[in-house]
Amino acid sequence: MMRKMIATLAVGTVMAGVSAMAQTAAPATSTKPAPMLKPQQDAVELARDPVRQLGRGLSNVTTGVLEIPFNMISVGKESGDVGGATYGLFRGIERFFIREFVGVFEIVTFPVGWAPIIEPEFPFEPVKTTEWKTNGLEFRQQ
Repeated sequence: MMRKMIATLAVGTVMAGVSAMAQTAAPATSTKPAPMLKPQQDAVELARDPVRQLGRGLSNVTTGVLEIPFNMISVGKESGDVGGATYGLFRGIERFFIREFVGVFEIVTFPVGWAPIIEPEFPFEPVKTTEWKTNGLEFRQQ
C-alpha cells in the first residue's frame, strides 16, 4: 500500500514537472523568433493550457495530503507550536480537501483548459505568504 502511494506521488510529481517544462521549452530547431507577448499575458496563456491543467490536477490529487503537515509547520512558525498544532491542523485539513476536489475537477475537465482555480496552483510553489487566492472559472481563448 505504501509503495503504491509513493509510486503514485512520484508519477504525479514527475508528470507535473514534465508538463511545466514542456510548456516553457522552445523547440531547438526553430529559426522563427517566438511571438512577443507581454509577460503577464504569456503566463496566463501558459496556465490555461490543457496539458498544464492535467499536470496541476494530478499534482493536486497526489500531493494534497501534504497540505496538512505543511500548514501545521507554516502556522507554527507564525503563531507558535500551539497554533500550528490546532489552527494549522484544521487549516491543513481544509486545504487538503479543497486541493483534492480542485484536482479531481481539473483532471476531469482538462480538455477545456481552465485558468488555475487556486493559487498557488501547485502544492509547494514557493510563496511569501500562507494565504491562498481563489479564482473564478475562466475558459481559455480559442
